[in-house]
Amino acid sequence: MMRLAFSGGDGSGATGLAEAALRIADLSVTVVAHPDAVRRHQAAAVLSAGLTASSLSAALDRYGGEFDAVMIESTSSGLPDDVASAAAAGKHILLAFPLLDSVVAAERIITACRQSDVRLMLCQTARFRPSQIAVRQVLESGKLGEPALLRIHAWDSQSLTSQRETRDVAAAAGAGGTRPAWPRLTEQLDLAMGMFGGWPSELYVLGRQEAGRSRSEWPRHVQVHLGFGEGRMALISVASEALPEGERYATVSLIASAGAAYADDFDQTQLVYRSGCARAFKTSEGTAAVTHELREFAEAVRQKRDPAVGGNAGIHALHLTDLAWQALSTGQPVQTKGLQHASPQ
Repeated sequence: MMRLAFSGGDGSGATGLAEAALRIADLSVTVVAHPDAVRRHQAAAVLSAGLTASSLSAALDRYGGEFDAVMIESTSSGLPDDVASAAAAGKHILLAFPLLDSVVAAERIITACRQSDVRLMLCQTARFRPSQIAVRQVLESGKLGEPALLRIHAWDSQSLTSQRETRDVAAAAGAGGTRPAWPRLTEQLDLAMGMFGGWPSELYVLGRQEAGRSRSEWPRHVQVHLGFGEGRMALISVASEALPEGERYATVSLIASAGAAYADDFDQTQLVYRSGCARAFKTSEGTAAVTHELREFAEAVRQKRDPAVGGNAGIHALHLTDLAWQALSTGQPVQTKGLQHASPQ
């Protein structure tokens, strides 16, 4: 049985975590840590956790023997320190993706977990949707052959487009400087590298910049071209403020040497006929992706192996986002071969 602590965030993830935890026989949430007393007790009630604390450090001090791992929702600047404290106490770590959108912070987090020999996993939900798992499984089985062309579309409404806080760009991405964060783009870059099983050799970015929009922001729509050698490539289109309020949509089309696959995350609309006119009902994948993530995390801890999406995957996705910003800013292709970020030792 793996005992999990839940820390930070706005508490919105507690419901999904609770529903997912119920589907995993050998996992339970025992501790909730949050500075706000109301949110802390609300999350504890939803998660059926009997112990609460005002911070992760307080939880480690008072209830360190009551949990084996911690899921930290916070993306504050104090995250590396929280991870270091938890890792030093022998707690395995589950974090949001991407890692603060910062290569430097990611390095600190990876190093802390490696030095303490604890597992680090990132909640990269795009990889764990049932449809994406099905595509990856059939690809890994060899039935599709080698991946040749990957096409990704990812669209968001304005309310679901993350705030684009400016952050430092790693010097290895060019002249350094800053770039705005765009987690949705970073997610899709990671998904592409996961499909092709490695780092691209070249990158080019096109963006549609509207009049009056600052050049210090990502355009509302970008298209990223990734080359993976031997004619293999990925085309990724990401658009913000492109759908009605509250809507989000993503599709993946993969053409390989011996077959093809398609997946999307669209809420399926089912027509139900009763008396009178037909009525439409939307269905969704619910908490299936979170359940798969938690199960992978628990199995990685039990088997003492690296999880499917570890710190290295997160740092590579951040670095590739830096290089995409460089390509967009200069209007020139970037030869990325040899620029893969060295993992901290």
